[in-house]
Amino acid sequence: MISGLFNLLDYPAGVVPVGHVTDEDDAALQSFPEGFNGTNLLYALIKKAAAKSRGLPLAVQIVTLPFREELCLRLMKEVENLTK
Repeated sequence: MISGLFNLLDYPAGVVPVGHVTDEDDAALQSFPEGFNGTNLLYALIKKAAAKSRGLPLAVQIVTLPFREELCLRLMKEVENLTK
């Protein structure tokens, strides 16, 4: 999603899938605090949006400076190799 904006601005970007949300991830999310005394609205909205997301894909986005496409691809390959 955001990688399109980086590409539009001529920043090489790519996304590498690294797995899926597990039941353990969902349980860990529920134990996170609601923010400062429960008043952090953005944090609460993010937590609500991510709840019950078991099975959804997880990915890492790589962005490099303009004219560094080879570095972007290399980093993407490294992330892919580390997550196999």
